[in-house]
Amino acid sequence: MKELNKELAVRSLIRGEFCPICKEKRGGTQLLCDACADALAAEMRRGCAVCGKSMQDCTCSTAALRRAGYAHLFKLCAYDPKDTGVANKTIFVLKSHRDRLLFCLLARLMAYRLKEALAAINAASDTEARAVVTYIPRSRRRIRKTGVDQARLLAKYLAAELSLPLVRLLKRRMRAKTQKELSVFDRERNATSLFRLKNAKKLNGATVIIVDDLVASGNTMAQAGELLTHGGARRVILSCVASLLQKSEAERFEEYSKDVPMPPDSPDEDIFARVE
Repeated sequence: MKELNKELAVRSLIRGEFCPICKEKRGGTQLLCDACADALAAEMRRGCAVCGKSMQDCTCSTAALRRAGYAHLFKLCAYDPKDTGVANKTIFVLKSHRDRLLFCLLARLMAYRLKEALAAINAASDTEARAVVTYIPRSRRRIRKTGVDQARLLAKYLAAELSLPLVRLLKRRMRAKTQKELSVFDRERNATSLFRLKNAKKLNGATVIIVDDLVASGNTMAQAGELLTHGGARRVILSCVASLLQKSEAERFEEYSKDVPMPPDSPDEDIFARVE
């Protein structure tokens, strides 16, 4: 992490002396300040509550993705709306700024695990799989507001790291509502009308890596994956910078029991032993 941080910093010297995440003064030989670099590395090493692996090694997906048949989601860290840590600040910077070097840094970190996944796919096949990188496109309104399509930039740099072509395979429908504006219950229904296929001829038999900055419910990513699969993709790999914090069964039960107390004669048993 620190070596990569310093490597990118050489290109950032003309951009000023401040860390793109916390805006504090940084050292002259690195892109992020020491505090943010260490905190981001710690977030990536944070253990998943479901599988126990570090977040950078975890591939646990959301409930919506699992229902759609996608059991694996590659990510760097977890996003917790109640937290104010570096992961949340990083997502905020991605969504509201155009610091391309930060996009490049995160894409380089994402590429490590994806290279391993592609190597495993090729090792299991007689021929090398044809692979492309695509992304979840933003609405025109969001692009006008922020001046950037975050997922496209991430995908651009990730494709360069993986030496794969970047292909725009999804086009957002004009009248589709933005997922962020909807409740959790309306997102799944709205996701089915978000996209249509573009450049479908390039899908035939390809392994497609879908890139997004943040995965919350996973409905958008699930709909995109299903559309690509039905369009002819042989395999779909899902990846993002951060996904919504996945909770263990024990944590979900604890939240539920705050509103629904257990009856007094409940058996005294270890209900927290099983983790999904």
